[in-house]
Amino acid sequence: MTSHPTDLGKLQSAMIEYCRTLTENRWDAEDLFQETWSKALGKAKLEGHANPQALLMRIAKTTWIDRCRK
Repeated sequence: MTSHPTDLGKLQSAMIEYCRTLTENRWDAEDLFQETWSKALGKAKLEGHANPQALLMRIAKTTWIDRCRK
């Protein structure tokens, strides 16, 4: 990923807020945030992606939907 540290900080802040919006719960949001980053970084999906925030948001949303279905 070619982001600067400040870009990464902004991305993390945006993602934790998005996860809180999805889950409506601080604790679930933190779990979802960590799982989202784990999935994205574990498969190196963020590296070179044109819009990493959109990718992370998609991963978070599908992960949350899957969790709610269980």
